[in-house]
Amino acid sequence: MSVLALRYALVALALVFVFSSVWASAKRPSRDRRHPHRYRQPIAVAIIGWLLVSAGFFIGLTSFTVRDAPELWPMRIAGVVAVLVGAFFLIMHRNRYVELRRDGVRFRTAFGRVREIAVADAVEVRMLLGTRHPTIQVRSRQGVRLRVDARRYPIGEVFTVAR
Repeated sequence: MSVLALRYALVALALVFVFSSVWASAKRPSRDRRHPHRYRQPIAVAIIGWLLVSAGFFIGLTSFTVRDAPELWPMRIAGVVAVLVGAFFLIMHRNRYVELRRDGVRFRTAFGRVREIAVADAVEVRMLLGTRHPTIQVRSRQGVRLRVDARRYPIGEVFTVAR
């Protein structure tokens, strides 16, 4: 009975942590300390990345230290996948930002490519309401597209005020 209660308590604690971090990141945008006009990924992305990397490391450590155990292959695969997904989250948190300017938007993708959309080059500015969160999609003449959460990044203000 106590093991079952402990299991449910840990699951409830994990759910409270996830929902509270998502709620806090939606309320307050994360800004870069060195560049206050840049909006970054929420800190929850980095926390989830570190948790996945550490859990994957320990899963992999326990599964790869046992010799000649073919039944541990799923555990080994899960450990490697957790480390890779966690590393992607960390890279995404480190690289991605959206910088608001008077003449447009400059942003960097999750893989580090810097892109820029000027207000004069914006061909399409759409508000997508069919998703769970209102999303702004901006497309330039060169084909550069930016799609972000409208509540977290005030990009619509840049393009409506400048026009």
